[in-house]
Amino acid sequence: DTEGFIAYLLLVILTIAQYLGGASGLSVLFGYDSPFVVAQAIAIFNLIREAKTAENLRPLMQEVGDKSFGIYLVHMFFVNVFYKVLDINPFSKWGVLLVTLIGINLVLSYTCTWILKKLPLFRKIL
Repeated sequence: DTEGFIAYLLLVILTIAQYLGGASGLSVLFGYDSPFVVAQAIAIFNLIREAKTAENLRPLMQEVGDKSFGIYLVHMFFVNVFYKVLDINPFSKWGVLLVTLIGINLVLSYTCTWILKKLPLFRKIL
């Protein structure tokens, strides 16, 4: 949808401006409660919901969707492990390192959520 694309485009432009040092006062536009972030999240949700998924990818999408809330809750633990224990700042590097850390974080968060969902207390929450 057009509003989501415009919000995405604005976030990209503002992110580049902030990275280059020209938008230091605009950091409030990057929080979870920012209208740009909310519009972008809604647009991404609609994009995925309306996407024609290959039949062989549906089980994978269903599995990740089933664990998405747990992944969301757990992923910051692993970001902190990268940052504080391994002394890697996942937000300061771009390219291969960032993509690798995102992949590792996703796998670890998924695995942790899968294990937690086996426990009766967490099964109801996650």
